[in-house]
Amino acid sequence: MAKKKSILTGKKKSDSASSGGVNELKKELLELRLAISLGQTNSFHKIKELKKAIARVKTSERINLEAISNDK
Repeated sequence: MAKKKSILTGKKKSDSASSGGVNELKKELLELRLAISLGQTNSFHKIKELKKAIARVKTSERINLEAISNDK
């Protein structure tokens, strides 16, 4: 199985791609949980990192939406 580049190590996404980033991070989290349950990996620390990354993206989206709504 080829190794995938983690979204955590990638560059920051633009605002338009951030919702896609959440979906990609959630997909990566699901795949990691599946791999752990099947005993293919022991990267338990990555679960915590992915959850924090999802929270960061969602927070930045919320802040951007609040800023846009305050500008109106």
